Amino acid sequence: MDLDEIGRYLDRSPATTGFVAVSIGDGSPLVLPVWYRFDGKTVNIWTTSTRRWPQAVVRTGKAAFAAGDAGKPFAAVTLRGRAEIDEGDEETILSEVRAITSRYIEEDQVDDYVSRWWPSLKAIVRIHPDVSHGWERGY
Repeated sequence: MDLDEIGRYLDRSPATTGFVAVSIGDGSPLVLPVWYRFDGKTVNIWTTSTRRWPQAVVRTGKAAFAAGDAGKPFAAVTLRGRAEIDEGDEETILSEVRAITSRYIEEDQVDDYVSRWWPSLKAIVRIHPDVSHGWERGY
């Protein structure tokens, strides 16, 4: 896949589950399933900075990300690059949180869902890919 195809794959509906990978303190990998939104340049993931994996992002400034089909044709995308945590402007963060959440649940349920998590989850991890790969058929 070229970069445009990767972008379309990551932005498709219904959204796939993403997987973020970081290197934890002892150097071993940690991989977690996540909801995400790709804005054409950056993978955005809603979280809190107190979790282990965002702390690894702070420590290393790097992360990897993957999303793939569970069924045929088994297309997938992998990305890796610079990563950061955004805990800045609350209005901007909340707007991104709603955009991420609306990819996974019905629009009329977004506000209720976000309000249940918002007090404790007020950060976005942003992954800026340096390396990307994508394929339309699995192996």
